[in-house]
Amino acid sequence: MTLIACTADYAAMLGKLVPAEKGLGGNADWGCHVVRRHRGNLVVVMHERTRMGWFVPPLRKAEFAHMPDLLRELVRDTATALGLPENSIQSWLNLELPAEVAYACGINRSIQSHIRQAVACYDWSDEAHHLPHSIPAWQRLSFIHLQETPRTQLVGGRRQYFYPLDAFRSEVMKFLD
Repeated sequence: MTLIACTADYAAMLGKLVPAEKGLGGNADWGCHVVRRHRGNLVVVMHERTRMGWFVPPLRKAEFAHMPDLLRELVRDTATALGLPENSIQSWLNLELPAEVAYACGINRSIQSHIRQAVACYDWSDEAHHLPHSIPAWQRLSFIHLQETPRTQLVGGRRQYFYPLDAFRSEVMKFLD
């Protein structure tokens, strides 16, 4: 089972689907936040270890239960567009985003700051919001330019710098048969 840490706004959209206790989000595999805009709920999701992030297209409240399926599709499209092998993608998804998902309130502060940066860079213009097929979904929804910005993570008490796009590629390629 995968644990997705979420902000209070996201938990409110899930309603009764948040069974985990507050505070467990520090051990999560993913972090997510919802931004209400243009009469829709744009979800920002980020993978904990790689800091690779995606925007899930605007959802209605009833659609939040299917968000993990939408995220799987976005991750698969992104990895395929990056030229990663299908068998590696599927193996990585089976481990990192299985069918069973649990939610916890409370999100890692580092992930939260990266999500805030992504939201600040999102194109909120009506054209970008209402023309979802103008450019490939994986490119529009994975804020690809931010994936090439160095990130830091504490590993063994020391800061380690890495690029989310490279980290994501490396993670998926570990499953190459």
